[in-house]
Amino acid sequence: LLLSFLFSFKAFSKHKLSDSLLTGFFCLILFSFHPYHVYSIFGVLLAFISIDFWLNRKVTMHHLLHGLILGIFSLPPLLYHVWTLMHIPAAYEHFLQNITLTPPLWVTLISYGLLIPLALTGIFFIVKKKEKTRAEIFLITWFLVQFLLLYLPIKTQVRLTEGLLFPIAILATIGLVGVYQKVSPKINILFLWQKGLISKIGFLVFAFYIFFFCFFISNAAMLYIDLVLYSLKSSSNYISESSYEAMGWLKNTPENSVTVSGQFTGNVLPVFSLRPVFIGHSHETANSWEKYMKTMDF
Repeated sequence: LLLSFLFSFKAFSKHKLSDSLLTGFFCLILFSFHPYHVYSIFGVLLAFISIDFWLNRKVTMHHLLHGLILGIFSLPPLLYHVWTLMHIPAAYEHFLQNITLTPPLWVTLISYGLLIPLALTGIFFIVKKKEKTRAEIFLITWFLVQFLLLYLPIKTQVRLTEGLLFPIAILATIGLVGVYQKVSPKINILFLWQKGLISKIGFLVFAFYIFFFCFFISNAAMLYIDLVLYSLKSSSNYISESSYEAMGWLKNTPENSVTVSGQFTGNVLPVFSLRPVFIGHSHETANSWEKYMKTMDF
């Protein structure tokens, strides 16, 4: 994904056919196993080409050629995925059940902590500049377009967060440096430390808490959830020693044996037993809801 954006930007800047061919090659590889990123790559690049046209008031033929090359390289894996959906019933069922929606906007913003406000601050400092580089315009386009794509009306929204952290982090760095340059002459915490007005330990503790709170909110939330699940001995995340031994024992059965179990157990059972299950991961079990109801009835 990153190489596709990198060589696309090089192609837009230097107009070399080799950069376009490399971009096409990386898209061919990426879409072969993760077609979700078609939206991200083509959405960002199309937006950048449109903005570049609007700023320069002329059509760059190499931009159009770059898009054509990407389309040619991307077509084979995309056609393959369409073929599998049309001819392999299990693959079609997996597709229907592959629902990974982006949470509400306020949850998404909180999850990124201070990175989003800092990234917007970085955009503000860039926009204020009289002369903006093409790289800065590409960076802003990448961030804004891919963030908007998170709420595209498709079933696999949250997968489009892949790669979004990179433009956010770079823009946040620009914002942080800009804020520091504005604020440091007026409020110098290091000066207070040197004068002994705050202790070295107090300063380090304060800095640690601020840094953790601003940048690791989602990580802390995940750790908290994991600890709660562990304390409750949740069967969906932790299995008992006896269950582990029983799953291993199933290796004694014929290789084509299918195990009937609860859904949570079936989700991890193939890892330890190396045997198929009647119902497992909801996305990867064909007709999972129907099988879930049958399992409950049984």
